[in-house]
Amino acid sequence: MSLHQTRSLAAVAGAALLATGCGAPDIHLNSLTTLNAQVRGAGLSPTGDVVQVAMLDTTCAFNTHTGLLLDDVNLPGDDDRIVDAGRGVFLGMSDGQLHEIDGAIEVHDVPGVIDGLVTDDGVIALSSDDFGCNVTWLESGKRTELPRGACRGTLVGPRDGSVVAVTGPAGAWMADEDGIIANLGLTVHDAVWLKQPSLLVAATDDGLLGVDDGGVVERTFDVTTQDVSLFPDGLIGARFGNKVRSFDFTTGDVVDGESIVPEGDMQGTGSDVVVFEQADTLTVTEIQVGTIDPYTDPLDSVEVFD
Repeated sequence: MSLHQTRSLAAVAGAALLATGCGAPDIHLNSLTTLNAQVRGAGLSPTGDVVQVAMLDTTCAFNTHTGLLLDDVNLPGDDDRIVDAGRGVFLGMSDGQLHEIDGAIEVHDVPGVIDGLVTDDGVIALSSDDFGCNVTWLESGKRTELPRGACRGTLVGPRDGSVVAVTGPAGAWMADEDGIIANLGLTVHDAVWLKQPSLLVAATDDGLLGVDDGGVVERTFDVTTQDVSLFPDGLIGARFGNKVRSFDFTTGDVVDGESIVPEGDMQGTGSDVVVFEQADTLTVTEIQVGTIDPYTDPLDSVEVFD
């Protein structure tokens, strides 16, 4: 099994982008590979060179640049999912267990597990029981209880594991091993954790927000999106229909340039590779930096609030 090499998607995805500023940094997306299969979650390595994909009853690792199959790992059960990746491991979920995949497999039994997050020191799990929703730091065994609605969400946080955000349609909470830090009072469509500055970046009905680990909103872009991803150079990519734009949470700038992109949920790790996941297709794209001719686009009017 291998990913199918293709360049045909470059025309569909708009390999050459439009830009809003002469001589300004611009994002170019080139199609690398596509996988046609029933995808049940994918994890991208921090360097962007490997993607681990869950497909029905197995998970497969591929080289994103060549499309070659690197490894095939069957987890117990027939509901394999990939939920995260970091520090050289991919985190799978199957049969009420979390599985750290790095050549060998380390298994964590987590009854009622819903999601997992890889940190530098171990794994954090989101799970439900008869009493509500819980976030558990598996290495220390410490657990923070959350409202039951939190179990409709997903985990996101910095790799040091110091805090975690649980975000979703029922709300958003910031927590650590000692308890809930803040109830953010937000409906979150998608979220990532930006390394520098260290912020939860959340796509909400109130805008694209940058929230610090104390639950304080540090920056707001007055745009509405439901899909965000880590991009190179510390940027955040956000989808608007079939186009993507980039936002700098350090400077507050909306970066010049946009691209037509494939369908599917975006996932990037800050490398030059971004994957787009659909139910039956995984598209791998490469991001390049360059400059092209200027044009005028309606997102020039984006308001930024500090």
